[in-house]
Amino acid sequence: MAKNSQRVTAANIGGPISSVVAGVFLDHFGEKFIVVVCTSLIIIGGINILLSVPKKN
Repeated sequence: MAKNSQRVTAANIGGPISSVVAGVFLDHFGEKFIVVVCTSLIIIGGINILLSVPKKN
């Protein structure tokens, strides 16, 4: 059984995978595409945070 510090998490798997995907996108589409995608994800994440704030009674 794996110890607590050796447990595989989504961050452990997602980090290298996202680096490879970003590299492929950079090779095929260029730098502008990566900037547009990242900006879009940041904006969507910000909207999601604003919408998830619990409403006061």
